[in-house]
Amino acid sequence: MPAPWRHALLDDAAVLPPRGLLLARALGAHAPLRRGDLGDAVGGFAVTDRELSHLRSGDLPVHLRVTGGAGMLEAALRSLATSDLAVRRIEIALRDEADLAHNARRVVQVLDVTDAPDDLAVHVALPVLTGEPTAGWLGALDELAARELGVLLTHAPGPGTAAAIEAALDRELPLALLGEGLDDALTALHAVRVALDGDGPAAVAAALTDADAAVAWVRDDPDAARRTRRWCVSVAVPDLGAALDDLAARDLP
Repeated sequence: MPAPWRHALLDDAAVLPPRGLLLARALGAHAPLRRGDLGDAVGGFAVTDRELSHLRSGDLPVHLRVTGGAGMLEAALRSLATSDLAVRRIEIALRDEADLAHNARRVVQVLDVTDAPDDLAVHVALPVLTGEPTAGWLGALDELAARELGVLLTHAPGPGTAAAIEAALDRELPLALLGEGLDDALTALHAVRVALDGDGPAAVAAALTDADAAVAWVRDDPDAARRTRRWCVSVAVPDLGAALDDLAARDLP
């Protein structure tokens, strides 16, 4: 029986950097994984707006990474209005660190004036923190929270990522993460639970680096892991096949 805690946990980021597979090769590798024994753990197939036009219509859940700013987001949203693709999430990065709150506001404004599918999730990536969040970084989170959007974080173990997780959860913002493999997915999930339990930023930072503790937690309390998925929605990995092999080897419930 499929385990609810792992349902659609792992997104396939083979097309995106750092791996950067050609679309046809990535799709060819993805299809048998989705049909395989651990297919329930497979989430979205991530592409950029450059690959989107080369996808065929179908029910493959697509996560679209917008490569530009708010103007590119508006164009992507308008293209979805006439598309038969199953785009389930749009991801866009805020790049101007001088005024992150303003850029977050621009994303919100585009969403407010452009029709988007009701089931489309939008996750916004903020710069990786190396220390405590700045006022501008937190202001951007506030703008996203006002529109009930999601946050996209890079799994970069350390106090900065721990602070980012805590700040996002304080504003009830769901998190998607970019990782390197299964260990990053498990430790991200565990770190989010540690943050939700109020154990403090040091404990969250420690959880991000302790794969053994994450495995033990999932094994001992898979229901807590399932509940945590409301806030840790998925983790994108560059080699989905390797991540699924690791998952099979873990023998988790």
